[in-house]
Amino acid sequence: MMRHGGWNMMMGQGWLLCLLLAIIIGLVIYVILKLAGSGSQHRYQEKRRDTDKAMEILNQKLASGEISEDEYKRKKDLLLH
Repeated sequence: MMRHGGWNMMMGQGWLLCLLLAIIIGLVIYVILKLAGSGSQHRYQEKRRDTDKAMEILNQKLASGEISEDEYKRKKDLLLH
């Protein structure tokens, strides 16, 4: 009789252990995805900054007459695509 009662107690707490384990696994996956996503976002922002700087230089060269309008358009297309 005692064994049966002990088994029921273990089964009753088993769902709590499964829930706790699921929460921990979920948190680990969330942290991994968050860390992986922040790196790619940083690379995107860095690339965008580089492109903006290159466009600024290109605009200055066009304004000063260093490059023709055709060359400007060609280089702009290369930068933006």
